[in-house]
Amino acid sequence: MKCSKEVNEFLKLENGRVKIENKFKKQIYNAIPQSYKTHMGIGPYFIPLFNIMYWKRLEVALELSRKYFHRQKLKICDFGCGLGVLVCLLSNIYSESQICGIDIYPDELLKIAASISDQVSQDKNYSFSQNNIENPSSIEKFDLIFCLDVLEHVNNVYGALNNLKCFLSEESILILAVPVEDWYLKLLREIYTFNGRFGTNDPHWHGDVKDYKHFEKMLKENYNILESVYVPNRLLAYDKIFVCKNKG
Repeated sequence: MKCSKEVNEFLKLENGRVKIENKFKKQIYNAIPQSYKTHMGIGPYFIPLFNIMYWKRLEVALELSRKYFHRQKLKICDFGCGLGVLVCLLSNIYSESQICGIDIYPDELLKIAASISDQVSQDKNYSFSQNNIENPSSIEKFDLIFCLDVLEHVNNVYGALNNLKCFLSEESILILAVPVEDWYLKLLREIYTFNGRFGTNDPHWHGDVKDYKHFEKMLKENYNILESVYVPNRLLAYDKIFVCKNKG
């Protein structure tokens, strides 16, 4: 989808590309309570190298969503929304859509996510709710679902992938990201965070899947993969993003 337009002061869209402006990043960092700045999936991304990769992952995911959806009125979900950074971005891009951030966090943390979104979103077209991807308490269909760097944290990845199907219609798009992170990036994380003392340092593959290649094989059994992208590139891959549709 080609578009030459500045969305607002936080985002620029041009010829299908998404650029997250530094003003947005600064406002997000300022809005996050100090007690959460080294946790909640945010910690290592205050470090310059991981900071670049974190925002690049979001830019690529948003570019992929715009490639497959030309219309504005969508039902969009961010599964594993954390403190709502992607929800904020989606709100600024898809201003006519309904956006839902879902996580297992208690209401207290979801209220913090909503508070952050209120500070950096022009349209209040979002909500936050509690649900568990491994054991959903409720099911709702969405046109577009993001699930970025979430599945490596669950115990039963195969079960979570099957549960995600329940939230997809025949035409829905699922955008997944999982970590690749070669040995040199793991080493840099160790150095930068002083072995976890200054930031979360254990985010990868806690359950029945041990690496992204195993995950990709499992994903192909459950979904039609439309395309995949390494972030920031194949040589320095930190994440791999998949665009999928339900096989039925």
